[in-house]
Amino acid sequence: MFSPNSEALLMKGKIEVVKGRAYVYRNGRVLQARDDMTIYTGDLLETSRQGSMLLELIDIGLLKLKPGTQVKFPEKDDDQIQASRLNVPFGEVWSKVRKLALGESFEIKTPNAVIFVSNAIVSAGFHKRSKKSNFKIIEGDAEVHKDQNHYFLTAGEQVVLDHRKGSKARLRKIDIFRENQEWKRVVTIREKLGRKIRESLRTPDKKGKTQDLEAPLVHIVSPVEGLPIKKLESDIRATIYEDNLERVILNVNGKTVVDENTSLKTFTKTVTLKPGVNKVELKAIDRFGNVGSDVKEYKIADLPPSVSIFYPFDNLELNSRFVNVQGVIDDPDIREVFVYLNNRQIARDRAVPTFNIPVILDVGENLLRVEVTNAFGLKGVNEITVYTTNQANINIQFNQFFN
Repeated sequence: MFSPNSEALLMKGKIEVVKGRAYVYRNGRVLQARDDMTIYTGDLLETSRQGSMLLELIDIGLLKLKPGTQVKFPEKDDDQIQASRLNVPFGEVWSKVRKLALGESFEIKTPNAVIFVSNAIVSAGFHKRSKKSNFKIIEGDAEVHKDQNHYFLTAGEQVVLDHRKGSKARLRKIDIFRENQEWKRVVTIREKLGRKIRESLRTPDKKGKTQDLEAPLVHIVSPVEGLPIKKLESDIRATIYEDNLERVILNVNGKTVVDENTSLKTFTKTVTLKPGVNKVELKAIDRFGNVGSDVKEYKIADLPPSVSIFYPFDNLELNSRFVNVQGVIDDPDIREVFVYLNNRQIARDRAVPTFNIPVILDVGENLLRVEVTNAFGLKGVNEITVYTTNQANINIQFNQFFN
């Protein structure tokens, strides 16, 4: 059996699951890819048109090679983390990269671009015939470089880069739910086909009964981390891969909102979040006491709505006490609009981003204040001062006397 020289080659990870035909090219030899096979520096991996494989990279995370894909690990990789670079000459790879330390990055390079990944799920590929690179962000955010151009992408965004010089990048939106469903199938395959690994971790206890030592696999599917949330109430949906599931615990911002005994593999719960950053943790416990968890952070807008008054202008002097207060609000989730004149409420309008409210001013100085409240209870305020003359008041009384 072939044995790599440990002094010349560094271990990069292992192949967890192989489907169909896939090969490993190492030191001029062609090896049939198989489950639990170790990957080293300089290895070139390739899947057939009907093949795919799932890798676990040391200190990095998971990597899936889709059908018709080739990847190559550099001969020399001296960075502190075990696998810091990966070349994709053609095909498509999916990677789920853990949060790396400051200054570390995992690079996936295609023939004409490179993506830097940390704490994200991304898809990177290169089509040989069209000579185009395609990068999708499923969770988190990443940075793509092509020549001197940098593209900062977040979850739900995609960039297509042409190999030809001077070509423009094509930025698009992707169906993030569908992409997440595909990634879920990757994790499911890992669980089902890697069951023999789970079986090997089962050992008999003191009473001779088999005990499972592997933690449940928990994956929060929705909401997607990295996308802004505009509702205080949100549905937490998750999938749990565990044959012996016994209990689930949901914590939101350190507070337990669900603690129940269940054997269901799917989880759905409506929770109330708060403006700002929210930490959601779902724990799954099997009957052997093993604990698996997934943690996500969701951000809800914590800035108050901004109110702009277009008319009347600040410090404007008017000849009439009758005026329409006009303006716009930059928050689409407005619930109430109030107008105050000299600290007394004089009008209330329906919740729309624009307002046009008729008011009757006092004689002399008028302090006009517009207050708005959005769905999160955050309040925005804008104040102006306008003036009316005594002559304006006399003209109004004179007209009313003759009418």
